[in-house]
Amino acid sequence: MSIKCMVWAWGLDLPAPVKLVLLALADHADDQGTCWPGIAGVAKKCNLSQRSVQRHVQDMTSCGLIRTEARFRQDGSRTSNLYHLQVSWGGDKLTVGVVTESHPPVTPMSPLESSSKPSCRKHHPNHQNKDSPVVRKRTSVASESAPTTATWEAYSQAYQGRYGTEPVRNQKVNGQLAHLVKRLGQDESPAVAAFFVNHNGRFYVQGMHQVDLLLRDAEKLRTEWVTRQQPVNRQPRGPGAPPSSSNPAPGRPGISNDALPSVRPTVVRL
Repeated sequence: MSIKCMVWAWGLDLPAPVKLVLLALADHADDQGTCWPGIAGVAKKCNLSQRSVQRHVQDMTSCGLIRTEARFRQDGSRTSNLYHLQVSWGGDKLTVGVVTESHPPVTPMSPLESSSKPSCRKHHPNHQNKDSPVVRKRTSVASESAPTTATWEAYSQAYQGRYGTEPVRNQKVNGQLAHLVKRLGQDESPAVAAFFVNHNGRFYVQGMHQVDLLLRDAEKLRTEWVTRQQPVNRQPRGPGAPPSSSNPAPGRPGISNDALPSVRPTVVRL
């Protein structure tokens, strides 16, 4: 728990549920305002539903009180978000969330308007005018995983050329592409991804060339891409098996072993 973040959160003029969620985040944060608690834990601590906590976090993110970043495990699955409480100090005086004379005048709302949807936008110094368009900063993972851009473009173009539609891209796909680039390298991953989409392996075709199949066989596909040939299913020949008779000696017709008559030894009784 950071006393600095707790004092900052207590000093803000926010609706009660929003302030309660902010205090719960501050209770987990360090002095830099960084924390990563789960939504379920915050909801239990605040005695709120998880959906209410998610809505209040989104409201605080849109007005600039906190900044949210998505986190992923090594297998590409989602985990709890990383939160940055936007605490800035000017000596011993708070500068975030305090209304100063430089702010535009706030038009009072009727009780019905104020209770319809709690908002904390008027408490932030960077609050825009009501008539101006609201631009939200998306904390997309694509900006964090810039090395995967070329790989995704190669995969997407090849996918559209084969199936006539764009592939689905979400946070799971972003995590899988990041692991692919980590395993194959940023230089070879785009070519291997395009090679995979054009691969006519039965299992890949049945799976419609999803990214998880590309990640699963990454090294195998890279070897096939380098050698420019796909494997052919052949029955392995066991040790000691007779050589094939498909190539007969010159000047003699090829005769299979099945066509030769079986010869039994003759037994002579005296």
